[in-house]
Amino acid sequence: NVQVSSQAMVAFLQQGTAVTWISKTGKFFGRLESTQHVDVFKQRQQILLQNTAFALEMGKKVIGAKVHNQIVLLRRAHRSGDRPATKDLFEQLVALEKSLDSAKDSEQLMGYEGIAARLYFKALGQIVPATFMFARRSKQPPLDEFNSLLSFGYTLVMYELYTAISVLGMHPYFGFLHALKKHHPALASDLLEEWRVVIVDSLVLNLV
Repeated sequence: NVQVSSQAMVAFLQQGTAVTWISKTGKFFGRLESTQHVDVFKQRQQILLQNTAFALEMGKKVIGAKVHNQIVLLRRAHRSGDRPATKDLFEQLVALEKSLDSAKDSEQLMGYEGIAARLYFKALGQIVPATFMFARRSKQPPLDEFNSLLSFGYTLVMYELYTAISVLGMHPYFGFLHALKKHHPALASDLLEEWRVVIVDSLVLNLV
């Protein structure tokens, strides 16, 4: 329900400052942004790099960093004296990290990422305080307080990345990891993966 005057919106456009409209539940409505940074040559190169060896290697680096960060967070939580994740879940996640380089394509890589996410969130749900315990990652809508905090944080970081991508003249909807689909900024989603744990998960864990 925030109001923005036309004069303010023109000022934002002149400064190259994007404005994003999101509902109080995190639903994305749209953005106002200048086109002065659009670089069609960069965007053409993005499209040409779809489903190439470069895209797969980028995906491996991003998912590898994500899984590594998940392992670091769980290890630190264990050392801090919080309720520890089960040893089996942690060891499975460590073993899975070593398998990422063997992925033959993005589909297999995302399969590994899905397994890692299930192991990680199951372990994370066991190390939070009892009042915030959860069984799994849930979204659209999140089914508990901890998942709500995660979703809110991911949304904020996603559109910070979206803005950074746009300012560099690239297209937020052509990524190298997530599959193309309507209304989904794939490149922003790709770049978000590495930062979920570092920026959002660790902050939410500290808050609770």
